[in-house]
Amino acid sequence: MAIQLAQDDVDWLNKKYPKLKFYKAKEIIQGELCFNREYKGVVIEDSYFLEIKLQSKRNSVLPQVKETSGKIKKISEELSKPLIDLHVNRKDETLCLCIPEKEKEYFPNGLKINIFFEQILEPYLYWVSYTQRYKTPPWEEYAHENLGYLGLYAEDDISLEKLKEYIPDEKLRV
Repeated sequence: MAIQLAQDDVDWLNKKYPKLKFYKAKEIIQGELCFNREYKGVVIEDSYFLEIKLQSKRNSVLPQVKETSGKIKKISEELSKPLIDLHVNRKDETLCLCIPEKEKEYFPNGLKINIFFEQILEPYLYWVSYTQRYKTPPWEEYAHENLGYLGLYAEDDISLEKLKEYIPDEKLRV
């Protein structure tokens, strides 16, 4: 599903991330995302080259994001971890940023681009940079793919019926 940016969104993006460019005809945001974030007293300033396709996947409102310079791949090699452990999807190398059920908490009325960048994308990039620097993640994460849903189920006491909406029948044996 296509994600539309209002002019206010584009203006915010240009002001907050001047090295990212919005290409309306291609429906992408591309360039370098620079950030300076702090978590529990640890400040990290870093940047990543990204392509943000303004198309959401099934059961998601989020755009599809790829890191384009190979930085995360180099970090995975440096840490001797598979890319999936840095939350890069195996099939298409998009970043796994949030479980769809959690998306509803962030975006009850649809995607807001500023919330996506500030509360989803930047924290993920901080997490990767922190993990590279300190060889351990700064906070607990959800497991990958279907195991992540099971963690969410346990954490939030989501009904099994609700969980089944997100895990294809052939992958869920209850």
